[in-house]
Amino acid sequence: MSTDADERLPARRAALTVDGLPSTGVHAAHVTLAEARTLRARQARPGRSTGEDGKHGLVTLREFAAFASAASASRGSPVGVHVEAKHPAWHAATLPHCARDAAAMVVSVAEALAAAGFGPAAAPWPSAPAFLQCFEPDALRAAAARAGGLLPPLVQLIGRAGQVVPGGRGNQTFAAVADDQGLTTVAAYAAAIGPPMDALLDTDIGKRAAATSLGVHAYTLRDDAVRTRFSGDAAAEAAAALAAGATALFGDHPATAVAAVREARKCGGGVVAAA
Repeated sequence: MSTDADERLPARRAALTVDGLPSTGVHAAHVTLAEARTLRARQARPGRSTGEDGKHGLVTLREFAAFASAASASRGSPVGVHVEAKHPAWHAATLPHCARDAAAMVVSVAEALAAAGFGPAAAPWPSAPAFLQCFEPDALRAAAARAGGLLPPLVQLIGRAGQVVPGGRGNQTFAAVADDQGLTTVAAYAAAIGPPMDALLDTDIGKRAAATSLGVHAYTLRDDAVRTRFSGDAAAEAAAALAAGATALFGDHPATAVAAVREARKCGGGVVAAA
C-alpha cells in the first residue's frame, strides 16, 4: 500500500539518498504526525482493485498494536503482529532528536509493542505473539544487547545476495549474512531470518537456517505475481516455499498463505504463521 502524500503534501517532496539508494517523494522523516493523519491509503500495485483508495487513514504503531490486542481478546485466540524497524540507522542520523542511534529506534518499536501487551516483557510468547524484523544486523544485535528482556523474537531480514547491507557495514553484501558463518552469527541474536522467496526457492538457505535453529520467515507471496515455474498457481508456490524450509510466510493475499500454512500443520510441519 501507499498513500496520497504527493497530492496532499507536495511541499514535502524531496529527493534523498536512503541507505545508498535514491528515493524521491514524501518521506516519513519529513512529516509531522498531524500531517500524517490527513493522508489516506492508496493501492500501489498496478492491476489491483482501487476500490478502497481514499477511504482509510493511517494509524500509529501503538494504535495498530492496541487494535491487534483487542482483536485477540474479542476472538479468544491470539492475533500476532510482525513489525519491521525501517531504515533505523538512516532515521537515527536524520532525526537524532527521536533516536540517538539505530538500536534506540529498534528498542522504541519494541516498547510500543510491549505497551499493547506484545513481547516477553508484557506477556509470554506465544500468548501475545510478536516478531520484530529489520534489514540491519548491527541495529538488531545492539538492541538485543541493550534491551534483550524487552524485545520480542527478532527476525534478520535478508536482501538480495549482491545488495549492500544497510546500517554502516561498508560494502558488505547480504551474501555474507546468508552464508554459514553469517547465519551462525545471526542465530546469536535473532530467532529467524527473513529471506526473499527467490533465495528460499533457489538455494539451500532454508536447510542451512534450520541447521542453526533459525526460523525462516519468507517474503512475499503474491497471487498476482506468481513465479513462472508455478504456472500461475500461488498455492503451489506457497507449498514449495514451506517445503524449502519456510516456517512463516508473508503474503499480499492472506487466504493463500493461511491455507498453505494450515495444510502444512496438518502434515506436521513446523510452521509458525502466515502474515
